[in-house]
Amino acid sequence: GAVLSALQDFDAALVSLQRAAQLAPNDLGILANLARCFKNAGRIEESRQIWREALARDPGSPAALYGNHLTLPALHEQQDDIAKAREGFVVGLDIVERSLDLSTAKRVLEAVSTIQSTTNFYLHYQGHNDLELQRRWGALLTRITHAAFPQFANPISPRQRAPGERIKVGFISSYSRLHSIYKTHGHFIERLNPQRFESYTFHLGAHCDE
Repeated sequence: GAVLSALQDFDAALVSLQRAAQLAPNDLGILANLARCFKNAGRIEESRQIWREALARDPGSPAALYGNHLTLPALHEQQDDIAKAREGFVVGLDIVERSLDLSTAKRVLEAVSTIQSTTNFYLHYQGHNDLELQRRWGALLTRITHAAFPQFANPISPRQRAPGERIKVGFISSYSRLHSIYKTHGHFIERLNPQRFESYTFHLGAHCDE
């Protein structure tokens, strides 16, 4: 099921993952894969139902909290559906902010794993002002990462530059290649004034091109 999901054959993946869930109904990893597969297939309510089952088995699961309360559809059938989805996302943020438990190392590691694979990507497709929601989302990420890496939580003091010294700036991405993200964001790198900025890029992706 995981391999078929990676190949984006979601219908076939669902058959395998649903069978796996029948064979091991208490395996939260299988339930998580099944829920994500439903989401990737565009079957959002079924995805949420699986996350609710996972929450019933493990009420503090960060993955299930995010999946049940913060999953968004890629497409909306009607304009009114966007407003409903946004209202649900705000309510979901309230619940996750209140319910997220980072009191143990196990929960912190689970939360870190969750935010590595969970984003609010589809929020930006709705055509609304997302500033406040992004701030709240960012605050959640900060809360989790500070719990996981407290040694990096304090701000770094600004480095003093000599007169005329260029500002060093680094760009970190796994999309430094021919990709839609680079097409829309690459000019931030390419068009910085080289007389003012000393630019560095760090490509984290597995794919490279010309």
